[in-house]
Amino acid sequence: MKTLQAAIMLGVTQRTVQLNINRYKALGDKIFIHGNTGKIHHDENIEQRKKIVTDIFLNTRIDGENPFENITYPLFTRLLHEIYNIACSKGWVGKLLRAIGYTSPKLRKPAKICEHLYRERKKYAGELVQYRIIASSFFLSSSILFRTMHPVFKQ
Repeated sequence: MKTLQAAIMLGVTQRTVQLNINRYKALGDKIFIHGNTGKIHHDENIEQRKKIVTDIFLNTRIDGENPFENITYPLFTRLLHEIYNIACSKGWVGKLLRAIGYTSPKLRKPAKICEHLYRERKKYAGELVQYRIIASSFFLSSSILFRTMHPVFKQ
C-alpha cells in the first residue's frame, strides 16, 4: 500500500503517514502507545488530602457536636484554608463532600406554582359556542353616545 492510499484511509496527510513510518522503523511498537499511559496525577498527595478533608468534615467535634453539620461548600473551603492551611477549590470540596453524601444547605428559590385557568373542554373537537346578539336599547344608545362624543362622527 502506498502512503497516499494509507493517508486517505486514515484521514490524515501523506506527510503524517511518512513520519509515522519513520518513527516505527526507529522505535517499533512504542509509537502506538499514548504518551500519558500509566502516568499518575502531578499532585501525588491528592488521595492523602482527600482523606484529611473528609476526616476533618466528619470527625471534628466541638462540645460533642459537628460544627460543619449545616455549612456551605464555599464557607467550608474558606475555613479549610484559614484554619487548617489546606488550599483547595470550592468545586473540588463540593465534589468531595457530595461523594460522601453531604449536600449544601444553600437556600434555593422555591419553584413557582402557577395555576392556569383553562376553559371547559368541549364534547367534540372544533365545537364553538356562538351567541346571537339581539338589538336592544342598550346597544343602540351606546352607539349613539359614541357618535356624539367622537370628533370624527360629530355633525
